[in-house]
Amino acid sequence: MSTKKIPLSVGSRFGRLIVLAETTLDGSVAWRCRCDCGNATVARGPELRSGHRIGCGCGNRPLFSGKRFGRLLVIGAGIKYDRPAWRCRCDCGQEIVAASYALSTGKRSCGCERAERVQVARAARREAVAREREERRAAAATGRATRQLSKEQARQAEQRRRLQLAQPRKRWARFTWHTARRRAAAKGLAFELSVESVIEMATATSVCCLEGLSLEYGRKDGDHRPRATSPTLDRINNSKGYVPGNVRILSWLANRRKSDLGVAQLDRYTADAHANVLHASLLSRSIMAAARLHEGQTDKGGHPAILHALRVGLAGRTEEEMVLGVLHDTVEDAGWDAIRALLPGMPVWLVEALDAISRRPGERYESYLDRVRGNLAAAAVKLKDLADNADLSRITNPTERDRARVEKYQRAIVFLEHP
Repeated sequence: MSTKKIPLSVGSRFGRLIVLAETTLDGSVAWRCRCDCGNATVARGPELRSGHRIGCGCGNRPLFSGKRFGRLLVIGAGIKYDRPAWRCRCDCGQEIVAASYALSTGKRSCGCERAERVQVARAARREAVAREREERRAAAATGRATRQLSKEQARQAEQRRRLQLAQPRKRWARFTWHTARRRAAAKGLAFELSVESVIEMATATSVCCLEGLSLEYGRKDGDHRPRATSPTLDRINNSKGYVPGNVRILSWLANRRKSDLGVAQLDRYTADAHANVLHASLLSRSIMAAARLHEGQTDKGGHPAILHALRVGLAGRTEEEMVLGVLHDTVEDAGWDAIRALLPGMPVWLVEALDAISRRPGERYESYLDRVRGNLAAAAVKLKDLADNADLSRITNPTERDRARVEKYQRAIVFLEHP
């Protein structure tokens, strides 16, 4: 039994499909159709006549038309990658085509929402970078202010130290001036000195020009016994009085020896003393003492230890730093007794600085650095000592232990430079 063939032409309807035009599909005749949902599709004639194709497939998927997904409003059906999809209009005005799966699983915009999030994140990052930059600038400004304050504090400490050194000399000068004036009046000698001239002389004189001893102007309360290093006001020509050009400051030992000698012996003693110790300053005597105390000793590079001491001493900015730099290792390497034997009458400031820069047995390194930092001269010299010790070029084949020691020195330098 045969069936009547259903006619197929443009405008024919098959279910939800309306035939638009004839086309080809895989080399055979086919028909381009439009579904009632708005989608376009291609179907073969037998499929349409037999009723196997009555739509584009939209009947098997949810109808999203008119629904809102976040910023997207579905305005109709569409095709994406040859598959049924939905045309959507975003709140920003952009129109896109999105698959049902995408809308069902969380697509909420045309991409503008993500772009806005990226812009917000970038703005937050720029703000964080700007804030971090401002914090670094503030920290740098604070660091500069702190360093400036540290320099000012160091300058004030130096002024206080110099004032403390000057006060005993001024007291001695005033007392000596009154004593010399009474002695001159008792002996009928001329007296033309002013208190200021004696103070100026005491300020400029730290070493006895005949014996080479460091003069001790400061005396403990109640201690009036003369010492070898006690300063005295001496008349160069005893036939003249206390007049400018005829007075000088000597140690008590040199003045005592002068008194015990005759005229001929006195002239010879003065000539020999001037020839031997007139130019033997504290620095010169310190260098000679350090050479004796470091004799036979070597550093970690195998070089004579005195060379390290001389390098540290020469790096000093003042004579005091040079003296302390030359002697900075002598207490640890030789002991106080050996130093006092070679440098009798050391000034108080040198004893205090040597004690501060010398590490005591069993002392923790951090506690030692704290003690060094408490003495201005010791801290300045210790920085130069650490810088010289951190130079690995002195060691022919440095080991990991040497590098670890250098890192320790560098941390100590940072600690002393940033109190």
